[in-house]
Order: sequence, then structure tokens, then C-alpha cells
Amino acid sequence: MREIKFRAWNRAFDEMYYFDFAHNIEVVNGDLWVRHSNGRTCIANNPRIVLMQYTGLKDDNGTEIYEGDIVEIHDTSETKNPYISQVYITYDGVLVDPHPVHKILGHDYSRRLSWFCDYGVGYEYFVKCKVIGNIYENPELLEEINHE
Repeated sequence: MREIKFRAWNRAFDEMYYFDFAHNIEVVNGDLWVRHSNGRTCIANNPRIVLMQYTGLKDDNGTEIYEGDIVEIHDTSETKNPYISQVYITYDGVLVDPHPVHKILGHDYSRRLSWFCDYGVGYEYFVKCKVIGNIYENPELLEEINHE
């Protein structure tokens, strides 16, 4: 079963807080608070806080992947070059953008991130997935691909 974890980006302080419901959440006067190293922050109805959920997936280095992460992915059986995408959680699952070559060819559909996370079953020679940042702390990574 997937761990239920979240992280929260605090826009006011440009800080990321990581937490799970077992250890870092408390309810005070009906509001949801996250305990972190700097004290605690109210996250309920707070426009300065952006919540992101853990996907249950890990990259090739064992780094947990959250929505809003920026990943470099590569399927060597399909393309010669890796590409960069933001991670999205939708009703259809955990998705990434298609490779730019696929977009040019008219295959402009999102792909499941789990296709690139091999879970140690032996596809590591064909697929690669690496977290290289997130949309709040490293927005310049997405700016680079949006200008290509």
C-alpha cells in the first residue's frame, strides 16, 4: 500500500515542508496544521500554502517523487535523448508530458510516470527517471524546455 505523504510549499517564506499524517499533522480549533523544524504552519484555507501529494513512485536514485516535481525521463527503446517534464497527479494517475519528438509526430498525449519507474524488475537498461527539481524551487528548469 502506498504511503500517504505530502509536502507543502510556503509562498511567503519560499520554504518546502515535508510531512505525513502519522507524524506531522495536528488539528487545532478545526484548522489543519503541519509541524516542521521552524514551528508549525496552518495549511487549511491558506493561499500562501500549496499542497503536493507523494505519488508512491521513486526515481532511479530512490528519491520520492511528488506532484510538482520536475523529472528527466528517458526510454532508450523509443528515443535517443532524454527529456524534462513536470509530474502531474490527475484522475488518470501520475502523468508526465510526452517526449517532444512524440509531440511533433502528433502523439501529444500524457504518459504514465510509472512506465519510467521500473520498480527493480529489470527494465533499468531501457528506462531512466531522475528527479532534478520541482516547479517552486527550480522553475527555470521548465522555462528552458518551454523556450525550445
